[in-house]
Parts: sequence; structure tokens; C-alpha cells
Amino acid sequence: MEDEVRICSHRGCDDVATKKWTVTTFYCDKHAAIRAMRNNARQSEKFVPTMQEIVEVWPKDNVCPRCGCDFVFGKGVQSAASPSLQHFAASPEMDNPIGIVCHRCNNNLRNLGDSLEAMDIPLNLRRCTRCNTLKDKGEFGWHTSTVTGKSNISSHCRPCEVIGAAENKLARKGKE
Repeated sequence: MEDEVRICSHRGCDDVATKKWTVTTFYCDKHAAIRAMRNNARQSEKFVPTMQEIVEVWPKDNVCPRCGCDFVFGKGVQSAASPSLQHFAASPEMDNPIGIVCHRCNNNLRNLGDSLEAMDIPLNLRRCTRCNTLKDKGEFGWHTSTVTGKSNISSHCRPCEVIGAAENKLARKGKE
């Protein structure tokens, strides 16, 4: 019984099921990822697209349309390459535009304003949240989170960090 091969429970999918969702429901990697994306959108109080809407925008070759990396599925795998539901900012043509990109590109697009136009911005550029200009990622510093211990790229470019540090120093001196 343990060697029994199960087929994905999603209607119309004949792929081998790899994820057990409930006692009787099993999904392939793609449809399990879609279910997780919908649950995450619901928990984040964002627009929750139907399974069919996500399948329609899913890249046919399982490759991120922005950076070209192959999607990787499953727990314990490189999460930066896992597929992610991208909610773009509403436009006159579409109320709730969505797309599927890798987790890394989803984070980068958040910095660029979550707009459809941001998909065309080169991968090595980032927006400084202080001076609001696009700059090469090399112009940004790194900081380590005190909570998680992970290193992350700064939200301000180095020149703006210097200005911010000087302003903070002046503000502290004024309190003394």
C-alpha cells in the first residue's frame, strides 16, 4: 500500500502527486504550491485568485519570467527559487493583476513598487527608499537582522546611509 502511486487531485491534472494536503487529497508540486499561494494571500488579506486564474498565468516551462531561474518545489529546498504569487499594483486595465515569479524576484519587485513596469527593470538595479532613485545593487550596503541573524541588503544607498547617520548623530546631540 505504501508504494501506491497517486495522481494529483486537481481536476484535469495527471501528474504524480507528491504532497498530501488532507487525508484524501493529494497534489503534484505545482498544485500544492498554488494552494499554498492562495492560503498565503488569504492570510495576508490580499486578493485571492482562483486556482484557474493562477494556472492561466503560470509559466509553461516552470521558469521565472523575470530572472530565468528554474522553479524549485518543496520544503527544505532553496526558497529563493520557489514560485511565488506576485500581486502587482492595480492598473486601469486590470483591478488585480497577478503573476508567478520566483521568491527572490517577488522581494525585488516589492522594492521597485510592485508595478508591471518593474518587470522590465534590469535585475541589478534597486530603488533607494530615501532618495527614490534606481541604483546598482553594489551601491547598497548590507545589514544583519537582530531578530533572524540573516544578512539583507539595505533599503538606503550608501550615500543616503551616510546622510541618515549624520542626521541621527545631530538629533542625539540635541537631546543631551
